[in-house]
Amino acid sequence: MQTANLPQSPTIDLNSRYVFEFRWQDANNQTQLRKRRVPLADLWQKFNLAADWRRAGRPSEVRTVSFYGPGISRSLCDEMARDHLREVLEPLGLVPLEPAYCGLLWAWLSDSDGYVLYKIRQESVALDGFEKPYLVTYGLEQVEADKIEVAFYWSIEKCWFSRGVWINDRPGLAFMGNHLVAWKALEECPRVSRHFIDGHLPLAKVRYDFKGKDNRYPYMAPTRSRPRIQDLRSRYPRATEDLAVVPASILQRDYGYGLPTGISPSPAFAG
Repeated sequence: MQTANLPQSPTIDLNSRYVFEFRWQDANNQTQLRKRRVPLADLWQKFNLAADWRRAGRPSEVRTVSFYGPGISRSLCDEMARDHLREVLEPLGLVPLEPAYCGLLWAWLSDSDGYVLYKIRQESVALDGFEKPYLVTYGLEQVEADKIEVAFYWSIEKCWFSRGVWINDRPGLAFMGNHLVAWKALEECPRVSRHFIDGHLPLAKVRYDFKGKDNRYPYMAPTRSRPRIQDLRSRYPRATEDLAVVPASILQRDYGYGLPTGISPSPAFAG
């Protein structure tokens, strides 16, 4: 069998086996106990079957199922244990992910396209013959122009927050719920990853604007104050960027720490 860079845990390896304990009361009110051992590769599937068995029982049977093994303490097969088990098995590639969207990206990725809204998609693909049977993939799906505002409100309904990002020398917006998942997805998307600097995507000084009509950048409003904008113009007189939104790290990268000013008297206060 081939391998696919399967990460190893100090207590979990490919030969780990896990025990399921099934308890129930039979027709004579006698408690029955059965144990089943399953390999690591079948743990997620057997957990789901055990949880279904527990829920399908009659109240008089008092069905319970617990499981335990290397790296996992004894737990009941309930929804809380399911979430924890997913966290353990996902890095090992042992849990398939249903296609889902983990964020939105409003950015100018191509000079010929202008600003486009993308849905950030994540899912898993099967790897036949590998010890790591599932591989998580990420991608961008373009939102149709007449559905852009609907998608913005959809992200608000999901309680996603927005972050200003600096892509292709322009500001943009990233909407996300779990920022670790969203940043990982953007890092894996080739069209976005090439704009990362030292492993990070610079954050732009913009926020989402509900009105989005009178701004230079659609649906975005600068968050930098006017005194700070004037201060940056004094410190970086050769800068051609719009200093209302450009990250200070970009200015420092391209122009150094700049000239001392009233608000920023020395390079130590660059920002």
